Amino acid sequence: PVPLARDATTAILVQLERQDGRPEMGKTVPYVTQRLRTIARSLHHACVLVNIARGSIVDEAALVAALKEGRLGGAALDVFEDEPNVPAELMTMEHVVVTPHIASGTHETRQAMGDLMIDNLDAFFAGKELPTPVV
Repeated sequence: PVPLARDATTAILVQLERQDGRPEMGKTVPYVTQRLRTIARSLHHACVLVNIARGSIVDEAALVAALKEGRLGGAALDVFEDEPNVPAELMTMEHVVVTPHIASGTHETRQAMGDLMIDNLDAFFAGKELPTPVV
């Protein structure tokens, strides 16, 4: 991955999924995180980083520094480290695009979210274990 990163013009970070296809929520995956750091350090200076995964996988202070120093060509961000707070510096950079956490806004994703809500309600009222409990 590192040699590939050196020549990349775009690096897109996406959500990890479990084997059943549901998003991996709230879990730190050290191997993946370390791998992302290694790849990020190797990105070409003109590369644009696109994060539609989780804000926590991007060190925003390091991202701001890389953008200011010209080590990264730009960024497109839909998620943030401390949502809903977005670093002011990112909001003022001309080579950064921020969106209000809408990358999941597809018909298929919204349908899956609704289905999961129904699955949770069905399980709750049947006295069964919830598919995705919030604790």
